[in-house]
Amino acid sequence: MIEGSSNIGSPSSQTPEHSLLKQAREALARYRGLTGARLVESILPVEGTSLAEVISPDPEFVLGVAQPRYTRGVLVERKVEMSDMRALADYIQCCERLKKKIAADLELGHEREAASKQKEYEDILRHIREITHPGGGIKYFPSSDTKDYQRKFQAFKYLLRKLRISDPDVYHYLKDHVQTGVEFRWIESPD
Repeated sequence: MIEGSSNIGSPSSQTPEHSLLKQAREALARYRGLTGARLVESILPVEGTSLAEVISPDPEFVLGVAQPRYTRGVLVERKVEMSDMRALADYIQCCERLKKKIAADLELGHEREAASKQKEYEDILRHIREITHPGGGIKYFPSSDTKDYQRKFQAFKYLLRKLRISDPDVYHYLKDHVQTGVEFRWIESPD
């Protein structure tokens, strides 16, 4: 063995850390049907490889499969507003008209008409709250990256909830070693 390299799969590396990693693999195999389990399996350290190989694999082959080469730039998803300022101004103007009509209906004693206009007024206000920030700016639809991250994060949290009940040691081990974010990563020694 080359000095300074770490052979994770060697018999001499049967440390408590290795034992927990083995328990984690067994627990993940039990929950193979869960998206969170597949996500964590994909970032676990690979047994039988040196740490240097895990950190810097051959860029042309990952897990023995040739990877395509990309020669063009990366596609960037545009943010899409939930509405525009013109529509927002129209909503606000409609609310002002409805308030006046509600007041007039109540003054004339037409409670049923006032109630239906009040419901319409509340629906428009609810929609305005959905499409704007508290400060008044228009919100954007969530990007596919955000949706993908939220899906992965919820799947990971669901897996952790299952493991907290069935296998607390693996729960704590994964909680300490899986770093969540835009990309989920395995961290060797948590601080």
